[in-house]
Amino acid sequence: MGKECPVCQDTPSLVSYDANFGLVHKISSGVSTGLEARHKGPYFKTQRKFLDFVEDYAMDPKSIDCSNFQAGNVLRSKVKNSKLDITGVFGSICKHDIPLLFLNMTKGESLAYSAFLTEQFLKDRSEKLTVTYDIACSLASYLKKRNPDLLAKCNLAVPVFHSFAHTMSCQLNFGQRCVEFTGLCDGEGIERFWSFLRPFKKISKEMTVNNRNDLLTEALMYYSDKSIVKIGQKLKSKLEEAKQLNVKCSKELNTLLTCKNLDYFDIGT
Repeated sequence: MGKECPVCQDTPSLVSYDANFGLVHKISSGVSTGLEARHKGPYFKTQRKFLDFVEDYAMDPKSIDCSNFQAGNVLRSKVKNSKLDITGVFGSICKHDIPLLFLNMTKGESLAYSAFLTEQFLKDRSEKLTVTYDIACSLASYLKKRNPDLLAKCNLAVPVFHSFAHTMSCQLNFGQRCVEFTGLCDGEGIERFWSFLRPFKKISKEMTVNNRNDLLTEALMYYSDKSIVKIGQKLKSKLEEAKQLNVKCSKELNTLLTCKNLDYFDIGT
């Protein structure tokens, strides 16, 4: 992984996944001119290791069972282009908006990318990992068939704003506000991160692969530094928000209990 989040350290409790199809690379731009990449990592895993993994995780279109939402290979593989050798970047960040692991994509948004990153995060880890992903419902269905042990170690959730594009049953089972251990996190930090990285797409697609990886890595390092500097103020703001919400919800609950002639002890019975 890249720079360690000072709060999560090396074991983030919640990670968010997403793909960016703007960060492509042209075949004509070449691979390298003999110079090795300056950064051996820390964000991008070697493709060779991932390619061995991806062969076992080809996405089955039937695994997309949420009728109101389409993603993955079914929809996004339309960006396939014979002139591209990299069709985008699949990435992850922690709930404090610190970039973690990233992969260069060579096909549509196969569930292999999310499965691979999840496996990496769960290595040498005993606690459950909470994952937010805009097709978390499909990932859950797929892992249930292909890797139930991995699924058992995860809490999967669809980010707050993406959940409204899913079916009602999906929202109730995977909507982030209905999933434990997500708190007030909206799961959209990765979308905000992509908006920062988007301006690099015009120049990175024309670079050699090594130079492109160096550029993106340095952009990730800068974003990490910027997020770490702001993390104290952000946590303070989140704490105030949580306190205010707690007061508001307590008042509403008391009002509801009074109307129904109930008390707190009746809620769990």
